[in-house]
Amino acid sequence: MVLIISDKYHIILSKIFRRFRWVGWIDEVAPRFFVFGFGWNQPNGALGKEIHEFIRYGISGVDLFPRNLSDPVQLWVELNHLVNFAGRKLIIATDQEGGGFSSLKYGFTVGVPPMALRAGNDPELARRQGEIFSKELSTVGVNTIFAPVLDVNTSIENPIIGIRSFSDDPDDVILYAEKFMEGLKKHNLKVCVKHFPGHGPTSEDSHEDLPIVRLLEEEYRAIHLKPFNQIIKNDLVDMVMTAHVLYPSVDDKPGTISKRFITTILREEIGFDGLVISDCLEMRAMKEHYGIEKATVEAFNAGVDLILISHSPDDQRKSMSALKDAMESGFIPKWKIEKSLERLERFLNDLPEFPEDVEKILDFSKDKDFENLASSKSVFVLERKRVLPLKPDRSVIILYSKSDEEKAEFFVERLKTKVVRIERMDVDEDDTKILETCSNFDTIILLTRSKSKSSIEILRMKNILKSIGKESIHISLFNPYDMILLDFTTVSIASFGSEEHQLEAVAKALLDGRYPNSVLPLRWGVRGDRCDGEIP
Repeated sequence: MVLIISDKYHIILSKIFRRFRWVGWIDEVAPRFFVFGFGWNQPNGALGKEIHEFIRYGISGVDLFPRNLSDPVQLWVELNHLVNFAGRKLIIATDQEGGGFSSLKYGFTVGVPPMALRAGNDPELARRQGEIFSKELSTVGVNTIFAPVLDVNTSIENPIIGIRSFSDDPDDVILYAEKFMEGLKKHNLKVCVKHFPGHGPTSEDSHEDLPIVRLLEEEYRAIHLKPFNQIIKNDLVDMVMTAHVLYPSVDDKPGTISKRFITTILREEIGFDGLVISDCLEMRAMKEHYGIEKATVEAFNAGVDLILISHSPDDQRKSMSALKDAMESGFIPKWKIEKSLERLERFLNDLPEFPEDVEKILDFSKDKDFENLASSKSVFVLERKRVLPLKPDRSVIILYSKSDEEKAEFFVERLKTKVVRIERMDVDEDDTKILETCSNFDTIILLTRSKSKSSIEILRMKNILKSIGKESIHISLFNPYDMILLDFTTVSIASFGSEEHQLEAVAKALLDGRYPNSVLPLRWGVRGDRCDGEIP
């Protein structure tokens, strides 16, 4: 018996078969456009069951967080397991910007943040830090670093970039970022610069809300686009991470989902043909304003190749499902899928093999000497009156907020044998008690760590210190912008972070009275003269 199929039904069956082949292909390739964090809500170092599920689906990589680390050897064992389980190369990435902005801390050299490197006024320091990071990360199997930050931090109200930026001068950012990247390339790390098109001029944190930057396009291009443009054209960049920031003068969509930024400016004008990865879409700038699913599809259609979802497995599943549906329906065209696949395969093929040298892992140790050197060269001290080193006959009280209690105790322990009397006091006490207590001491040390210059706490302490009228030393443990409001203190010190080696550098300046010829790498906003010792 011969089954005769009419031309009409033959056409229908052909379409059905093509549809099955298309859906099958999409099922295979769609997961490849994702990099996921793992171990969310798990004990430190635990893998969690979901990451095996996602690797089995075919995701291209993982993003490491502090929760994934208990020590370097454990991390190598964990990553070795994931690579063997996958049976293929994986992008293994982490944020290791320097100082407190380093995902891998315990057992690793964290150095100092980018602004501290610039303050040290020695580009070679940036290169050395990059080389140390490259050696350590590559030894444990990390092959991609989400750094450096190319944002030009022109906003003193910026709550999220600050000391993560090298400077508010684009030329400084270019110089120090390129030196840092030179070091990163020493051991074949893939470098992902961020946050394109620029998070430096914002006054909001995209983790919390959608920042809107109202700059003219001409000003944006002259300052904030400049580092991306020049460094990419110098062929130093393997990957670019986007920013969830809206520039209305350039486009009506935030950078991550803006075709004008990613395709027209980054791809066509600058000529970048490497991978573009989104910043995490769980950040409120995306999740609350657009939703995970819509943001995923719009980002890919705008020109993003890889979607980063860092935490929730539920959000990771939603994002994968949304991209798959958009591809199956044709909303995302085949040519775009194939172009991103081409970039991805080129990147993966160029990744080094996972390290198998167990001896290097067992001999692993952080470079404390470099951390001490970097901190000692970068601490900024401005004496308006010569009072350092602290005299042995001085009585000292340290004022601090609750979050800095451990830092205050550190300074008490370091100074207690060098001065006649030292105590510490929480600024949560009422103003009258602070005034009465501080009046009984010769020197007042105030610790601050605000994320912008407009902290209400800083204004309150300004009034209290002025009322007391005693010798005062202000130590800024985070962004140095606090010094704008506290420009009357006898001494201003910026540590650019509060890692122990940075606190030690401050303590030595207090005790020895010797400190480096560092610079304050900012101009207090977009306009004005660089600060060379006098704070306006």
